[in-house]
Amino acid sequence: MAGSADFWSRAAVVVLEEERTLKILIIPVTAVITTIIMTMYSGADQAFVSDALNPDMPEDTAAFVARYSIWHLAFFSIFTFKRTHLPRNLRWLAYYNLVSLLFAIWTSYRKGSMKDFETGVDHYKGSINEYAHWLSALNLFVLFVAETYFVWWRDKRLLRAYGVFAGLFVVLFLLSEFGVSPDTGIRGIRQHFEIPMEWAMVLFHFVAVWHRSAPAEACARGQTPRLTELGDVHSDERLGGMVDLGAV
Repeated sequence: MAGSADFWSRAAVVVLEEERTLKILIIPVTAVITTIIMTMYSGADQAFVSDALNPDMPEDTAAFVARYSIWHLAFFSIFTFKRTHLPRNLRWLAYYNLVSLLFAIWTSYRKGSMKDFETGVDHYKGSINEYAHWLSALNLFVLFVAETYFVWWRDKRLLRAYGVFAGLFVVLFLLSEFGVSPDTGIRGIRQHFEIPMEWAMVLFHFVAVWHRSAPAEACARGQTPRLTELGDVHSDERLGGMVDLGAV
């Protein structure tokens, strides 16, 4: 029992010190928690991912700078990890991730002229920015699903689960938009039952990347398990994650 406890305690320390834990879990999750708290404290009723990026409520310049600094740090953290650990023939995905994430936050920008909080006139609703943000959200969803399945974790059960979640999300979102869904009275959700599903789908991608990039237990035992079914892409913890074995 003591030996097992010692093994897992050492494994936990190793995991916390790993680059993947810092760049894929700690920094992004900290960004999520910090910015969604900022949004809710500003008086928002809903907590979509977009609301963490840009709140639909007044925000002073200091809070705006802090929010954007936190998110851009998280985006570049994700980019640098994927840029380093993806094989050469897939490194373009890291750049596509970065561009997609930046596009998502910039198109949901509402500070300044996009919304006049004194008159209540919202220039964002129905604007090209809003429609562009919808496209950016769809792009990120497809990207995360495809990348999770084809690159990191080729398990058809995950693909089916994503499909079910996506279908339910669309149905619940439309029901709430057309006023069919009842108000739960829960701040952050209200009539949008799909909000927890959105967060689950987004966060699972990063958990999958973290888990499959270098399994801690396998690393501790000196194992190098196959990471994915894709041709020459394997996991080699000694080299820091995924490598193109054909190029080594």
